[in-house]
Amino acid sequence: MSVYRHIAESDAVGLAQVCTDTGLGFEQAADAVDRLIRLRLVSRLFEEPMRFTAISPDSAKAKLLDRTVRDLMSRQQEVDLIRSDFDSLRDIFEMSERRRLQQYAVEPLDTAENIRLAVKNAITYAESEVLVCQPGGAHPAATVNGCLTMADELLGRGVQVRCLYQHAAQYSLSTLAYVERITDLGAQVRTVSDYFSRLLVFDRAMAVIELAGKSSGVVLIRDPSLIQFAADAFEHIWSYARPFLVDSGPNVSSWAPDATKATIVRLLTEGLEDKVIARRLGISLRTCQRHVAEIMDYLGARNRFHAGFIIHQVGLLDQTIAWPPHSGARPTAKAG
Repeated sequence: MSVYRHIAESDAVGLAQVCTDTGLGFEQAADAVDRLIRLRLVSRLFEEPMRFTAISPDSAKAKLLDRTVRDLMSRQQEVDLIRSDFDSLRDIFEMSERRRLQQYAVEPLDTAENIRLAVKNAITYAESEVLVCQPGGAHPAATVNGCLTMADELLGRGVQVRCLYQHAAQYSLSTLAYVERITDLGAQVRTVSDYFSRLLVFDRAMAVIELAGKSSGVVLIRDPSLIQFAADAFEHIWSYARPFLVDSGPNVSSWAPDATKATIVRLLTEGLEDKVIARRLGISLRTCQRHVAEIMDYLGARNRFHAGFIIHQVGLLDQTIAWPPHSGARPTAKAG
């Protein structure tokens, strides 16, 4: 500051005079003058390079800022170019990612080995949750050991496992033993009467469903929207399903046949045939026909059409009836 003041108060001054007037050493004075020159506050005389003159701070500021602004603009252009290049790269990546997802979002598998490898891989990498829908009656005996191994591995790692069966599965000794084993390990198992599709959902990141038209094939689903739909369907059924009763033995508690007959009553009003009803309930055709016969006898119906008429007339769909009925009285039409 003192060096600039001295130079500004003089028309032109040399370095030796600056040292004398300010009391600074030669190196200190030379360093101060160099800094002032870099800041555009001092310039050398053209005709006498060893003498210096002061420049207006406003002029110096304008020159310095102009250079700084140019540097900033140049850097901004570099940033814009980099951003543009990375945006283009992102577009390329997202397009390739969409194509990859479209290619593998739905992947049919129709060989036992491919299915086994895909499910094994999903089990290996599952971290939090596996949802299982196992329709039909008894758990296939041939798959029990494999399913136990899967459950042991998942539950042993702390993965939550929830399984849905149909009520009819509770009549199977092998299924009862299997469910008892996995519930002891921490799995949750529930049952419903009506039919649902076979389903596996792993961490809500991959789902496995049956391949339409092929009893042994499956479809791997990786599309997030389809997986969410499948998981929501599972949660809806789970919300009204009943706990699987492993302590009741193969005869199950009284509500299981009650629930089965209540469902058959509803399906009869929809005009479904016995074989369709049996499939939806996961029971044999003979068992279904026995239930239908008991319902017809209770209603005093001459045929299925007559049974449907009585069911609607007496409001049987709105009632909870213990089967077989404790009283021999026929149902009567509801008032009003």
